[in-house]
Amino acid sequence: MQGTTHLTFGLGLGLALGILFEETNEISTIDIIGVSLGALFPDIDSEGLIAHPGKLLSVKNKNIRTALNSLGSGLSKTITKFAKHRGFFHWPFNALLFIFYGMFFDSPFAFYFGIGYLSHCFLDSFNNQGIPIFAPFDLKKYHIASIKYGGFGEKIFLISFALLIILFMKNDLINYFNIAMQK
Repeated sequence: MQGTTHLTFGLGLGLALGILFEETNEISTIDIIGVSLGALFPDIDSEGLIAHPGKLLSVKNKNIRTALNSLGSGLSKTITKFAKHRGFFHWPFNALLFIFYGMFFDSPFAFYFGIGYLSHCFLDSFNNQGIPIFAPFDLKKYHIASIKYGGFGEKIFLISFALLIILFMKNDLINYFNIAMQK
């Protein structure tokens, strides 16, 4: 799956969980950052979107963007020397560690990072490459379906979760536009 699909799915899931389980019926900015980073993090073992933070953050200043991209790409290249793509960083077990840590040590950032991480692993199990679902106990890669990278099926996922985000944020959007219209 592409970075935008991972990000959108992770955000949709994070917002849904925030609304379902948080006492305030909202998710904080730090939680959104956590779920967003978690949704992209497993691809640190490739040259994906997470390896280009300047592009990811849409940094306008060329020098800063280049520096961030160089750091991210260098880190990613170092990691790929030790870890194969869809190997260790794509273990759902790792995501569960973050989720449980967040729950037991009252760290919403770690919890939402783990949710984003798990959502990434889940989505990557929907194409032929699969992921090691049962790692570290079984390193064989399994897949649930065969959705083509950037294909029609992925676009359906992307649109569905973009709509879910809008649905969960509709009250905030209405309030924002009401305030903007009053000015």
